[in-house]
Amino acid sequence: MKKIISTTLAFAMAILAVGCAAQTEAPAEEITETTVITTEETEVETEITEIVTEETTPAETAPQIVMVDEVIDGQKCKTQYDENGNVVRREYYNDAGILDNAIECYDDGTYKFVYYYEDGSISSEQTAAYDERVGDYKKNLIRNYNEQGVLIEEVISTEETLSRTYSQDDGLTYYKIVYFYGINGNVERSEETDPDGTYTIAYYTGDKMYLLSKDVYDANGNYLCGLEYKNDENGKPIRINLYNAQKEYVGYYLYEYDAEGNQISQKLYDSDDVLVEE
Repeated sequence: MKKIISTTLAFAMAILAVGCAAQTEAPAEEITETTVITTEETEVETEITEIVTEETTPAETAPQIVMVDEVIDGQKCKTQYDENGNVVRREYYNDAGILDNAIECYDDGTYKFVYYYEDGSISSEQTAAYDERVGDYKKNLIRNYNEQGVLIEEVISTEETLSRTYSQDDGLTYYKIVYFYGINGNVERSEETDPDGTYTIAYYTGDKMYLLSKDVYDANGNYLCGLEYKNDENGKPIRINLYNAQKEYVGYYLYEYDAEGNQISQKLYDSDDVLVEE
């Protein structure tokens, strides 16, 4: 009976030791049976891992991109097709065999037009979607680079806005203008930012984009001055009312044009209609 109890107790202690070994890093030499069990489990896991690896590892590397030599409209090009025969990328080369431009086609119906300098660096990237209403590509993103690869111009177009940003050769922005479209698709407002942070908000007529007014602010948002436009039937200003930083009327400009629409005079008057400059 004592032998059975001792055997049972030893077995229970061995099980408890296995559980503790999973939670604490007991030295292997202290629990011989646990070490054997763990080693056997590790060997099984290793074998399974090796089997899975053999089944999932591709027998060879991914297929290389194949470009097909073609001549389209007299220009040499190389084209990459997908498995359905659709164009993925087409590169156009000049007579010297140098890459001139390329077009990339995407599944969502958009395209990217890429233009290159002779050294192979990108001069311009233009993303567009084909607009069936006008029968042409409608560009929604244009990025132009100098020969050092610095982004010097970016144009972003959406259904609501058109943004143009210009940068110096060091990449620092020096001018930006954003146009905002109305429901009818015409420009209703624009925001123009100068290098010193001064910005101008301009408002337009909703039909022919004639200027109605401009408000100028400094970089901190303080109002500087305002201009109010009176235009002729061709959209040319015939009078511009001027307002100071307190939004007080201080004078106006008068303009005259010849029969061809060329400006022939500009006169500045103060708020009392006294001629100040001509």
